[in-house]
Amino acid sequence: MKRTGFLKACSKLMAFVLTAGITVGAFVADQGNDMLVSAKDGNGDIVVVLDPGHGGYDGGAHSSITGDDESNLNWNIAKYMKAELETYAGVRVYVTRANNEWNTNTGRSHMGKSVGADAVISLHNNSSSNTDTNGFVAYGSVAEGYVEPTKNLCLNMARYAQAAGLGLFSGGYLTRTGSNPSEDFYTVIDEGIKSGIPTIIAEHSFVTNSSDAYFMHDTENIRKVGVADATAVAEYFGLSKRTISDGQSIELDRSYSAYFIPANQRDGGVSFTSSDENVAHVRSDGLITAVNAGTATVTYTYADGTSGSCTFTTKPVTQVGVSAGINPTVYRTSDEIAAIDKSKIIVKAIYSDGTSRQQTSGYTVGDIDPYMSGRQFVNISHNGFNASLLIRLDTTAAIGTYSDYLYQLKGDYSDIFTFPELVQVSGVSGSPYTSNGFENSEKPTQQETTAAETTTNETTAAETTTAETTAAETITEAETTVEETVSDEETSPEITTIEKESEQTDTISADGTSDTLSDSSYEQSSAQNTFTDNKEKKSMDWIIAVLIVLIVLMVALIVFAVMSIRKNNRYNRRLEQRERRHREDGIESAHTQHSGRESGNGYNKGINDEVPKRKKH
Repeated sequence: MKRTGFLKACSKLMAFVLTAGITVGAFVADQGNDMLVSAKDGNGDIVVVLDPGHGGYDGGAHSSITGDDESNLNWNIAKYMKAELETYAGVRVYVTRANNEWNTNTGRSHMGKSVGADAVISLHNNSSSNTDTNGFVAYGSVAEGYVEPTKNLCLNMARYAQAAGLGLFSGGYLTRTGSNPSEDFYTVIDEGIKSGIPTIIAEHSFVTNSSDAYFMHDTENIRKVGVADATAVAEYFGLSKRTISDGQSIELDRSYSAYFIPANQRDGGVSFTSSDENVAHVRSDGLITAVNAGTATVTYTYADGTSGSCTFTTKPVTQVGVSAGINPTVYRTSDEIAAIDKSKIIVKAIYSDGTSRQQTSGYTVGDIDPYMSGRQFVNISHNGFNASLLIRLDTTAAIGTYSDYLYQLKGDYSDIFTFPELVQVSGVSGSPYTSNGFENSEKPTQQETTAAETTTNETTAAETTTAETTAAETITEAETTVEETVSDEETSPEITTIEKESEQTDTISADGTSDTLSDSSYEQSSAQNTFTDNKEKKSMDWIIAVLIVLIVLMVALIVFAVMSIRKNNRYNRRLEQRERRHREDGIESAHTQHSGRESGNGYNKGINDEVPKRKKH
């Protein structure tokens, strides 16, 4: 009975351990799947942050050929890219600034952290002292676990940029290391990686080259570039166009779109109409775009009178988050941190339509510890949303310069909203594709690059980018307009690899001034796979941890079982000994009584059988 009870207890304990293991394993598998899918928002959508470089009082590189400022080119590319990318299902798109605003490099990357981004793409245009230098080039990361994912995204964007009509500089892909060869030079990439977000810089053209400058000056070409960028990202993540059909209803945030596909398609012309264009704008090919809050009916009609409709609702714009940055981010002394003017902290509210707006009031800043060495994160609150402001104390940081006024707004606000453009782009293979998503022929094939063009650290002064190189990891985030210095020999096909030495700086001109900028300290197997390299590693770490826990539990169970069995055996032996003693005592007692009875019975028998006769008197 005791042994049976013990076995039942062990069975229950084993069942508990197995159930716990299965539950934890399922949780880890789910976590692993999330990592593989690479979707971080509550709806399971891929989250992409577009960062139009520079902005506000920082115009970036200036083209003396067309008069264009880089910041405006970056903004327009982001506008058309955002609109096109929002025609795809399963993706959320956010922008790091408004047209009249600036943001710190760290703030740009940390906005990605605020919205749980799967990728941050910083959009730029380049410049060079060599006017023959031209073409698109994207910078990936050198950090472990991020090399292949960012490289593949860079190359995908490069081939679509080429399809849009741009040339390629250095095969379209470069990297640049900081003083630590395993860390990235550019702050926006470095801080993105530190936040666990694959981050790249896309330099679309050289505004100092006449061919590139005139190409980017054309609005139609800007549209093509924006659509090409979006298509590259969508292909990289394996996204498909969002659709709706007859009798269906759909709710979308402002600026997002869906294609209305008639259930009963006919030969001949078809037209689309919206009951309220101010709510749901419909394009000639049936693409419906959410404009303002409300509900509208969209109808298609064929020439033969066949028709159908769907219901389209645009949701109100609401705040979904907040992010923050400060210039400079890095300080040499505690006194400098103690003297921080909190009114100069750049706080941006993030909205459901993907826009962000700088706030001049209504936010609170947590306590800043001026004596905390290294990186500290200060809480920023706005309308119930919180973000972390990075401030760093480094007494060994190099002295840098920064512009104190860049946090200020410049000019009037302009909405980034625009309707998606129906454009056609010829690929490098001669195969055209269109942005409607239903008449796409074969996409342009990826151009092969030489080993010299894909070396991890390949970069020269020719490849120093205008991508807001700062001293964010030394003392400042001096986001200033920069001009590349490119020599004739640096434009040759053979790209020389340069490893930056500690404390190495690049001196570059900016609007005639000289700024010394110090470097920051600091898989996919196909274009449609997501950032799985680093995330699979994290998933494996989870699985290994759970296996270790299960092994420990099993060992503990075995030890418990062995000890319990031994204890049970001892108990049983004692019980048997006690019972044996009881039996022996009982036998001895019975024997004594039996002997006594035998003597008595003999006496009685003698009395009974041999009763002496009474003497007669």
